[in-house]
Amino acid sequence: RPRREWALATGPRTLVLDLETSPDISYHWGRFKTNIGIDQTLARGGVICFAAKWTDRKAVEFRSDWGDGHAAMIERAHELLDGADAVVHYNGQSFDEKHLNREFALSGMAPPAPYQRIDLVQTARRRFRFTSNKLDNLLTEFGLTRKVDTGGFSLWREALNYLGEYDEATVERARRMFRRYNVQDVRVTDELRQRLGPWIVQPPHPGLYTEGA
Repeated sequence: RPRREWALATGPRTLVLDLETSPDISYHWGRFKTNIGIDQTLARGGVICFAAKWTDRKAVEFRSDWGDGHAAMIERAHELLDGADAVVHYNGQSFDEKHLNREFALSGMAPPAPYQRIDLVQTARRRFRFTSNKLDNLLTEFGLTRKVDTGGFSLWREALNYLGEYDEATVERARRMFRRYNVQDVRVTDELRQRLGPWIVQPPHPGLYTEGA
């Protein structure tokens, strides 16, 4: 169904999105203020998973390198963005969106159809004065559900298992935790969106999605 036709019938389609990335792997001698050359790079990082949900639905969709394959995961992210009138994220304009744009370009894909960005960190910075604008701090301030504690970088190391140092059970457990962490980030971002409500900077104007507009 064409996006405009859908929006006129149901209102703007708003997607909540969050993704996770892997780090670069490199040869390097130092650990402090180290400049790592291009030819020292062993493997380049990128998007390894994402979670997304429509604001009018409860279900959260999760896609990953290990569950779907990288190409299929990126194609699905593009499909979702292409069908959205607005996208909600936290610090997504400088992180999530740019990482996905890089993946789309490297895959030879065109940009998704234009959508309105609702970056809740911009609302936090422009409307309020919190002691910290980290997502988990705002969730705490508003008494909302908290983020999942990952335990730190070890979760990335176990889930990616670049060196083959972990057994299958450890890797699978880490990947289940990764899914839980990513999905929870989408759920709590949506909760924060609802809590901030009229404070949100530049929400979609409902007049754009009514007949005669």
